[in-house]
Amino acid sequence: MIKKFPFLSLFLTMFCLLLSGLTPHIAQAQSSEEMTQHAEVTLLPSAPYFEAGQTYRLGVLVDMEPEWHIYWRYGGETGLPPEFIWSLPDDFAKPEISWPRPEYIEYNTIINYGYHDETVLFADINVPADYQGDVLDIDLDFEWLICKEICVPEFGNYKLSLPSKNAYDGAPFSADPRLDTYWAQVPQPLNGDVNFEAKDFTFTITLNPDEALFSRIMNMKDNGEKIFFAPYDWGWMKNSSEPSVYANQDEQTVSLRYPRGRRMFDTLENAAGVLVFSKDGKSIDGYEISGEIQKTLGATQAAIEGLPTAMPNEDISAAPIELAATADGSAKLTLLNALAFAFIGGLILNLMPCVFPILSLKALSLIKHANEPYKVALSGGLAYSAGVILSFVAIAALMIALQSGGAQIGWGFQLQDRNVLYVLTLLMFLIALSLIGALNINQVLPSKITNIGQNKANNEGLSGAFFTGLLATLVAAPCTAPFMAGALGFAATQPAFAALSIFAMLGAGLAFPYFILCAIPALRKALPKPGAWMEGFRQFLAFPMFATVIWLGLTLVKQDNYLFLMPLLSAVLATAFAVWLIARQPKSLFGKGLKGILMILALSLIILTPHKFEAYVMNDTQSEESTAHSAMGEHAAFSQVALKRALASDASQPIFVYLTADWCITCKVNERRVLNTDDITNLFAEHNVLVFKGDWTKRNSDITEYLTLFDRNGVPLYVYYGPADQATGVRPAPVILPQLLSFNHFTSLF
Repeated sequence: MIKKFPFLSLFLTMFCLLLSGLTPHIAQAQSSEEMTQHAEVTLLPSAPYFEAGQTYRLGVLVDMEPEWHIYWRYGGETGLPPEFIWSLPDDFAKPEISWPRPEYIEYNTIINYGYHDETVLFADINVPADYQGDVLDIDLDFEWLICKEICVPEFGNYKLSLPSKNAYDGAPFSADPRLDTYWAQVPQPLNGDVNFEAKDFTFTITLNPDEALFSRIMNMKDNGEKIFFAPYDWGWMKNSSEPSVYANQDEQTVSLRYPRGRRMFDTLENAAGVLVFSKDGKSIDGYEISGEIQKTLGATQAAIEGLPTAMPNEDISAAPIELAATADGSAKLTLLNALAFAFIGGLILNLMPCVFPILSLKALSLIKHANEPYKVALSGGLAYSAGVILSFVAIAALMIALQSGGAQIGWGFQLQDRNVLYVLTLLMFLIALSLIGALNINQVLPSKITNIGQNKANNEGLSGAFFTGLLATLVAAPCTAPFMAGALGFAATQPAFAALSIFAMLGAGLAFPYFILCAIPALRKALPKPGAWMEGFRQFLAFPMFATVIWLGLTLVKQDNYLFLMPLLSAVLATAFAVWLIARQPKSLFGKGLKGILMILALSLIILTPHKFEAYVMNDTQSEESTAHSAMGEHAAFSQVALKRALASDASQPIFVYLTADWCITCKVNERRVLNTDDITNLFAEHNVLVFKGDWTKRNSDITEYLTLFDRNGVPLYVYYGPADQATGVRPAPVILPQLLSFNHFTSLF
């Protein structure tokens, strides 16, 4: 299969290389021929004897080495809970396990729940009333996963023989004091009502606690405490996000809001878990809560009605303000509508400036092979389409997997990663050098992955078509065209198969024009005839490719406030030097050796540059108090908290929010043509419009969450909040402006 379709193996290889920097480093379980126990397990009896018809409580003490941890009953995103395998008399039921409250264990962006140092797990063994034995033999095979920087599976067999009450000899007995210590940490039911609510993108837990607990939550910030919900099962919520906490003092209710997890909406029935208070990374109190999940599914109902949007675990007394309008039900998409919109959006992507340099490669190839047999042309169109569609699906699958792990990302996330941008920049530079004639690309990349410069469309040409489809997807993916926003927002609410189908249709739309040219002979005949002009045309196409290199490079260095500019330019210089070396063919042994040494040095510089450079880490969210100057005048740095305050402080002031990114070509075109013009500056000044600008060039969970309120999975997003009605004092519903802006769109608002 690989030999028959060589471009498939190439795609898998390139995709893994380009996107390897996006996946979080998860500690993997590893086996060893010489097992090393990092925890000591001991059975702790709670009484010297058992009684028929009564429950005997057995403690399982796990004493861990420093900094090692085991997992709770639900281990979280990557953790596995301990497993109890009992050997008891036949008429005994399986013991019920009680778990002390867990700790919140964070590794990069991965969130798990477990225990450090030591803990005691409790097994309640119900002894049948008709049990006649004088001795109860307890045999436990106990298995656990213990982790530090790596994770190691460990196990052991533990036995305990207990006499019956009648057979007990009266020997002195003293229970281990750790039984009482850790039993006190087993969460008890919350004294108060609990409500669970699932919406399109949010999972909210609303509590009505007693006065003492409500006061404690209100004073968490002063006491240095935090609160989180540890669920008993996966998929209700995304664990890798601390909750946003809100309080309603009039009704004495507290709400914890999480992004909703990946469990299918229809399967959400009941939820249960532990509400944990923590301080300095240690859990200090816990309450068990459970209840039925109320479900509300609507196109734009992800905004929590009556709740403010706050940063995690702070600003919980803010006034209720809605950021997004409630859906009226008429705008709901069906899967068929979403597929159609995705296909149309993919078609329009062909017109986006960010896609043109890649498509120009296919235009050159199509003209070169215009007179090839129909079968060859059709095969090339199918190979290119396969590259586009499969890479769209692969990127979407990775995005869904990372979102399921709690990552706050959206469409175009690959250009928020430095490693991907770095590889793409140098790859585009190599292709541009090849087009201008400075490099034979087949000397750098195997001919099976590129048909640039090929004289005929053979199987290697098919691989090149597939590879070009992959490149087109990687560069086109961040662009958002009309019709795409609704389809991508709908995909975010669907199960994995439906979501991937939408992304596949998006890829089909992008590939469709080229496929039609290949599939319809009459259209191919309308193309210019091949000739000597082709060489000049091929060299001309190098310049839009160099422009793409500049665009990707600027996007990369701006992520680190231009601190990466010199390392990137050094890597580009090393790449050009390596290209020059490739063309040299020294004849002496000394010359060949020198060439090899220089090539190793150049490649080492290219490979080590992104790993040795210490990036400047920007804050995840900008200060809501900060402002910056632009051609639009003063604008405030976007955050949901700042927007809430602005909406509440002056209801008569119009507010305009725009979310952008340096790698979003549509965003930059709108800024150059419309937003950063004197006409807009004067118009906003005339109507006293407050402008919030959100920069999504780097990952920003606050912006990602705000995008979901409007069923968006990427930028640009333009939202206008009009002034309140003078009679009612109520602001109208926010207006979402088109993704391709004009000045008339703004004049119609005032």
